[in-house]
Amino acid sequence: MAYFAPAHGQHTRPQLPAAQRNGQAQRSVLLTAPVARQLEHDAPLTWWANKVRGTAARQHRMPEVQAIKDAKWAEKVKAPRQSGTSTRGDLKSVVPQIGVDFEANWSTQQTPPDNSMAISNGGLIVSTNNDGIVYADDAGTISYAAFWPDFFNDPSLNANIYDPKVIYDSGADRYFMTVLHGSTAASSLILLCFSQTNDPNDGWWIYQLTGNPLVDNSWFDYPSIGVSNNEVYVTGNLFSSGGNQFNQAVVYQVQKAAGYAGNALNWAYWTGLGTTPFDAATVVPASWGQQGNYGPGILFVSGNSGGASSLRLFDLTDDLTGTPALNDYTV
Repeated sequence: MAYFAPAHGQHTRPQLPAAQRNGQAQRSVLLTAPVARQLEHDAPLTWWANKVRGTAARQHRMPEVQAIKDAKWAEKVKAPRQSGTSTRGDLKSVVPQIGVDFEANWSTQQTPPDNSMAISNGGLIVSTNNDGIVYADDAGTISYAAFWPDFFNDPSLNANIYDPKVIYDSGADRYFMTVLHGSTAASSLILLCFSQTNDPNDGWWIYQLTGNPLVDNSWFDYPSIGVSNNEVYVTGNLFSSGGNQFNQAVVYQVQKAAGYAGNALNWAYWTGLGTTPFDAATVVPASWGQQGNYGPGILFVSGNSGGASSLRLFDLTDDLTGTPALNDYTV
């Protein structure tokens, strides 16, 4: 199957001034990942609904960050508003305007739900949570639903499957999705899923990337995803196995055309995003957000900048086919 990138929907990337620390992050060598599986939905689906559960809770947030959030929330609740007599903790009356409503994913096996959703230009919906995946049209008719073990149908994936993230790539008219597997260095995988067409019912190309890229007994958690003209990006936090201590944030840079065509992927990862690991945690890609993409490269934002009044902005300056650097700013 050939894939051709649409000529429309491409935007000029933002041009930023000289970075405060130019090229501090380190990029790996160029790596290659073969297709692990071509996932089709033609065969009858058996709902085994099997689930391998961990015995310990996964803590996404670092204790330092949670302590700051708790302190600020208590301050918000007790602080009076600038006008009127109500307090910040009071509820507001909101009357939502509902267009179409329908029942989608159930959350029966795993909490929190960690739900994610993408809607195409054609109105096709891919809705995910920690239990599984649902396809629907914009009228609410569900065409497919499965738990993750049934969706992947791969007996080698025998650890927990969780934390799905899905995005509609409007520049390519395709879907890109990641799902995590395992929470130890030995089992940690990032499952990359590229839709074969603009209809998720036509199936996916599945790739497996290591969640322990530095081979330092770490595992990958708390993913975010983004897309540019020519690439997709997966970011996450690495934690040490056993102690579950935060190691550092990491960025995966992946060429997308091969993924949509079912060919071997070229990819690389970035580490050392800050002078200390806590300079950059939970780094989030900033896709274009409307119709189309921008590029080459992409911007990222991290809220964990060491101060309540600033953010960390990362600028990935080029695609893997060029000479990318990962510059950073404090904003």
